[in-house]
Amino acid sequence: NTYQNLLAELDESTLREMTLTHQIQNLTTLVSSMSAESDAMMNQVDALTEQLADSRSDFHFVHNRNLELDKNCSSLAGRIESLQEELAGREGSVSAVLESKAEDERAIAQLRVELR
Repeated sequence: NTYQNLLAELDESTLREMTLTHQIQNLTTLVSSMSAESDAMMNQVDALTEQLADSRSDFHFVHNRNLELDKNCSSLAGRIESLQEELAGREGSVSAVLESKAEDERAIAQLRVELR
């Protein structure tokens, strides 16, 4: 009877060992799968980090170009305003010269009439 009890206990222990071995194999497979998944996610994180760095670099490049463009536009607007003021001044001078020329031509015409 004791022998049969020992055999039954041995069978139970063997069954428990097989169950535990199977669970360990399942856990080992799960750990391996999760490790591969973790590696893939780390690769994605690395790629996204690189894309983020590139995007930041592109943003700063465009931002700096926009600042330069704004500065150039402000400078150009100032130059245009200066040229418009200069043009207005010259238009006044041209008007004065044309008026003086017209007066001179009238005087010359009157002198010609007097000389005849």
